[in-house]
Amino acid sequence: MSHYLIYFLIGIFLITIISLKLYILIANKKSILDNQNPHYNFQPTPTGAGIVFVFIFIFSGYVFSLNEIFVNILPNNYYVGIFSILILSIISFKDDLKPVDPKLRLLAQIFLIYCSITTLELAKLDLPVKVSFLAAIFIWIYLMNITNFIDGSDGFLASNAISFWSGIILIDLLTHNDLFSFYLAIINLPLLFAFLIYNKPKAKIFMGDAGSIYTGFLIGFSFIELILEGYFIYAIIIFIYPLMDCTFCLTKKVLRGYMPWEGLYDYFFLKPILRNKSNHFKVLTIISIFNVINLS
Repeated sequence: MSHYLIYFLIGIFLITIISLKLYILIANKKSILDNQNPHYNFQPTPTGAGIVFVFIFIFSGYVFSLNEIFVNILPNNYYVGIFSILILSIISFKDDLKPVDPKLRLLAQIFLIYCSITTLELAKLDLPVKVSFLAAIFIWIYLMNITNFIDGSDGFLASNAISFWSGIILIDLLTHNDLFSFYLAIINLPLLFAFLIYNKPKAKIFMGDAGSIYTGFLIGFSFIELILEGYFIYAIIIFIYPLMDCTFCLTKKVLRGYMPWEGLYDYFFLKPILRNKSNHFKVLTIISIFNVINLS
């Protein structure tokens, strides 16, 4: 199994490198570019590359399905989750091309997360069924969206996601709990490391909403899976920075009368960039050090 995983990691890394390189060429040719944000864009940059993540994820799931161990720990209604993440990513990619009404996006998220809740064993919670159901939907949607909100600096979201998935692997190895999220981490780590090659300062490509919503969907699933297995504190720790920054800023934003999705660029990690656009590397370095210390 160890050799199988090593080959798999290398394969996903190389496939992602090649796919993103091709996407950059296509995006430049088709003008799928982010040139709307004067606060941190150095130049028009290909965006929406997260749509590549989704198809690599689906392909990877198929490859893993050839292994009996993976099949034995598949969550209930696994393909409902796959369908939901595909539809959400397509909607988000459309938003990368041309803005979609945030309210319509939220309605789609609520419906698809509602459908995907069946992939989780909420009966493990010692709570009334309706309470656990509503709590899981809220947590999942909230985590998916704050993941989207921290996609504002070169390499920042990728670095936080790498930290999260590394934490999942550590928890699985230490607890011997056979988390399904372990396989999600195995798929996403090489994918994100490959993306970071292109997304580190100065970024040559952005994942866009297609990538941040994809990433947030899977983080939301894994976060709730940890809670269901009794690892609530671990779940908080491995995603602590996005939870702190976004929760504080969103609360302040709503109290000031703004909608949560208003782009006010008021998150703490963006402040150095608003002062000086060349601070992307500094922000990435600081959060990477923080994440390494946090995992230690």
